[in-house]
Amino acid sequence: MEVGERALSRLSSATGGRTKKRYRHTRGACRCCQKKRRRCWGELKTILVKESYLETEGRAKEKQANA
Repeated sequence: MEVGERALSRLSSATGGRTKKRYRHTRGACRCCQKKRRRCWGELKTILVKESYLETEGRAKEKQANA
């Protein structure tokens, strides 16, 4: 599975469970280029980075709780 695909599948949960195919009609434009399209790659990357950061934070806290 390629990085982009993983981003899209994760985003479907962020957009309220809509599937990839219905992306074209998202209401919000993306922050950096203001086009009424699916969110552009820059924004996808920021979301992914945040999520992975939160995941690692959560794991670290779990380890502390277990220790």
